Amino acid sequence: MWGEERLVSAEWFQKATTPVDIQPNYGYMWWLNTGQSAFPAAPASAFYANGAGSTNIIFVDREHDLVTVTRWVDGGEHVSEFIRLVLESITSD
Repeated sequence: MWGEERLVSAEWFQKATTPVDIQPNYGYMWWLNTGQSAFPAAPASAFYANGAGSTNIIFVDREHDLVTVTRWVDGGEHVSEFIRLVLESITSD
């Protein structure tokens, strides 16, 4: 939503976050955090786009109303730590 306007349909989100038969961690052009396998600190419902040698990631966490973009981060463990720290900062009291 942008204000009161829906930019992406609910149907698209459903397709994007439904695993395909041959790859349970992949949806409709998006990678899924199935079983929290990619990002353990993030909800299993999170999904992400992964490009340019896995150094550029768009991460979407609808449960926390959160979208992050990381660029030129070397190594998935660093992205995972970044996401953990972001989620910790918005969920801690």
